[in-house]
Amino acid sequence: MDKGTESLFKQELDNSIKTIRDSSKEEIQTLKTLQETEELKISLLGKKGPIQGLMKQLKEVPKEIKPALGKSINDLKVEIEATLASKEEALLAQEEKLRLCQET
Repeated sequence: MDKGTESLFKQELDNSIKTIRDSSKEEIQTLKTLQETEELKISLLGKKGPIQGLMKQLKEVPKEIKPALGKSINDLKVEIEATLASKEEALLAQEEKLRLCQET
């Protein structure tokens, strides 16, 4: 495969990664409940989610650029997992604070 085609594959997947990263950040910021957080987690990271879609596309990528793109996809997954976990912790703290206020 020539360098132009490799570059095109890389550019397309990089754009997809950026789009997923940006949209997931926006969605995570709007979460208001633990239920919503869990649903988004499943939606983003589940078998039919966009991360899995990128992994499936990776099969068609030239082997020369596959490791770098695979790392980018895994980095995105880890970033989304960490952001979701942080949001979940914040929501748990918020719920606990609300519960304590109601008990008093």
